[in-house]
Amino acid sequence: MSDQKKRASWSLIAFSGALLLVGVLLGQGLLTPRAAQAQIPDSGAQLNAMITEMKTTNQKLTEVVGLLKEIRDAQVAEQGEKKDKAGKPPRP
Repeated sequence: MSDQKKRASWSLIAFSGALLLVGVLLGQGLLTPRAAQAQIPDSGAQLNAMITEMKTTNQKLTEVVGLLKEIRDAQVAEQGEKKDKAGKPPRP
């Protein structure tokens, strides 16, 4: 390759690198989120929301416990019926 072609290729590489660097630096500034504005938190409202969520969670857990107890009782009753039909208790 001649010197002129080498210079042109190196110039193109340098220009591309500089363009990439400028793009990254400008993109970094554009893509970063803005600083959060300082706000005074309403701790009373937050506390009320947390209490409401805890109450709904407790209701749901109570329903789940009730369902699990029903399943357990049904299984115990089913095992009792099988035991009565067999006549003899199963061997361990």
